[in-house]
Amino acid sequence: MSDRGPWTVRVRSDATAADAVARVLGGATGADATARLLDDALLLEHALGVTTVELATLEGVVADGLTVTLYPHVEPAITIETSDAASLVRAVTDAATGVPEVAASLRAMGSPRARPGSDHDAWFGPLLSARRTAHSATTPAARLAAFDVPALREVMLTTIDGYAKARAPRSAPDARALAEELRERAQAFGTALTQLGVLRRAVEASAADRYLANWHAWVAGLRAVFSAADGAWEAMLPALADPRGRSGSFWRRVLSRGTST
Repeated sequence: MSDRGPWTVRVRSDATAADAVARVLGGATGADATARLLDDALLLEHALGVTTVELATLEGVVADGLTVTLYPHVEPAITIETSDAASLVRAVTDAATGVPEVAASLRAMGSPRARPGSDHDAWFGPLLSARRTAHSATTPAARLAAFDVPALREVMLTTIDGYAKARAPRSAPDARALAEELRERAQAFGTALTQLGVLRRAVEASAADRYLANWHAWVAGLRAVFSAADGAWEAMLPALADPRGRSGSFWRRVLSRGTST
């Protein structure tokens, strides 16, 4: 048996419940079945049909002795009996806690119009590196740890300071002023990172029957981080590209207010 199955199981259902299992079993209270794990679903194949449990709908999965209980978001819980309960739970949890593609729809991260170069790479590089680490991780805990919020925040601030010093190498006041402006323009990114840290702690503190629900919330927070980083880059570009440096700050602020009304 691989980490995707098959598992020999018995699916149980309350015959009066309006859940996916009860509908397929047609009033029977249980059926012997074979469980197979796909990338996005658990298939329960039995003589009366196939029950498909979408992983994205699961809020949790719990092993108790020889019993596995699946907790879908809307449907009643689904109970499975199997001698391999622990391995089934591990496999379902691992499959449901992958890190999806979170950058494909972003405008600035991969666009030539975003003026890619060393500055662009310095801004997005840490997030992309964290994403690669998460994709190669083999446990949910390692995937969470790949996005180290304090480290990402520190590199964000260090990168901003580096931008400012490179543009005002002979004037510390000008460099400080530009760095402050860039931090303001990237504020939403910092806020999204803070929220990601909160969501990670919620996952780590979860009971098993809520672990996947909190994981899905963390993934949504991760998408928000990438989106905020993308937006921050676009917001910073006018300041980064303005050769007037500190003297151009006034007009950048005026133009920014004008475009937001």
